[in-house]
Amino acid sequence: MKRMLLSSLVFIAILFILDFIFYEVAFLLGEKQWLYILDFLFKSIGIFLLIINLLYNRAFSLKSKKSVIAVFIILPLILAMIISDRLVAVNKFYYYSKTLVKSFSGTIWRYDDSLSYIGLPNAGGLHKYYLGDTIEGSVPLVFDSLGFRTAPDSLRVKSGNTDLFLGCSYTFGDYVDAQYTYSYLSSSLLGHNYINGAIFGYGAGQMVQVAEKLVPERRFTYVFIQLSSWIVPRAMELNGPTRFGYRPFPYYSGNDASFRLNLPAYKTRMYSLRNWRKTPRSYPEKLLFSITDGFKIEIHDYYAYKIAELKVRLGIIPKPTGNKTALEIFFYDHMIDLCLENKAVPVILKLMYPDNECAPLVAHLRTRAKVIDLDSALQSVATNAGKKYGKLFRIRHVSGHDTIVFDSHPNKYAHSIIANTIYNALKQE
Repeated sequence: MKRMLLSSLVFIAILFILDFIFYEVAFLLGEKQWLYILDFLFKSIGIFLLIINLLYNRAFSLKSKKSVIAVFIILPLILAMIISDRLVAVNKFYYYSKTLVKSFSGTIWRYDDSLSYIGLPNAGGLHKYYLGDTIEGSVPLVFDSLGFRTAPDSLRVKSGNTDLFLGCSYTFGDYVDAQYTYSYLSSSLLGHNYINGAIFGYGAGQMVQVAEKLVPERRFTYVFIQLSSWIVPRAMELNGPTRFGYRPFPYYSGNDASFRLNLPAYKTRMYSLRNWRKTPRSYPEKLLFSITDGFKIEIHDYYAYKIAELKVRLGIIPKPTGNKTALEIFFYDHMIDLCLENKAVPVILKLMYPDNECAPLVAHLRTRAKVIDLDSALQSVATNAGKKYGKLFRIRHVSGHDTIVFDSHPNKYAHSIIANTIYNALKQE
């Protein structure tokens, strides 16, 4: 018994030593896939040997039947690989948390059973970014009583007409002050008030719920609906778009014209993370991270997501649809119908959707609503200026005489072009 405990302690010590080595090497060399593969292999071997050491001569030995030996080799190996996979995932997440380039400050988000997440009503905070170790910037975020982004009250247009904007981060206005976003600018040009019902990461599943709640209870003049290549696919998965962590998304099931919107299939605690970038890096801190945010995200939330996937396979909850073409027609038709039923004018904003991929859909939507091709407007400006699209319209940080591109969302200039394009298209009617 003492020998078994001693050998087990030796294996545990070796695992910690290996973990420390990989931790140091990761920050020395940067995020390398081959490094995490090695980390996984060494951890799997170490954990496997630890389990075998605990079981040998208690559950089996080399004198046992071959079938028994096989069971007590295969099962511990599988268990070791599962544990190792999560430990490596936590290590990756720690590296990401220490080197992240974007974050939020302030308590401004909350989990929502239907939308996955939404802003806190009347809250305020900062959308922050980091470039290397010395450059830091931020953009203020202010939320209205509904939990949606808005401009400061002093800049709001006082009008009896109100417009609603629906979409993702492009409409939300990532890293652009609210008064420079196309939702604010275009409504201001029209002399209207506005509600920006878009939030970064949102897809069709959130957009339709926001519309179904707000459009019938408020008298909107225009409802602007973003049409991008990723809007509908985001409602065809259990998990929403994110580099790390898990975002349970509302999703559509069904086929053809019989689609059904399902609420998120699992829950997470995605916005309770501490800003680990602000503290000095150390191995003890990495261990603390592993049992706090690392555990919450890469173990609790990960298995919540995997259990939801298992429920889909077992037929306990509906399977997400795989029919993007039919779902796009169904979704945008439903949004248009909802607007028309409530005497609001639906306007489809085509943005970041290649013509060759959406031509049939756009042709169909033109028979039912106003479609404004923002891609053509932006590309036309870039062509006339003789510059590349990205050089003109991406988010930049001014540093001395240089500007550093740090985000691919539309910048202020792009938002102004979009707003003017919208205004010119609508004032002609």
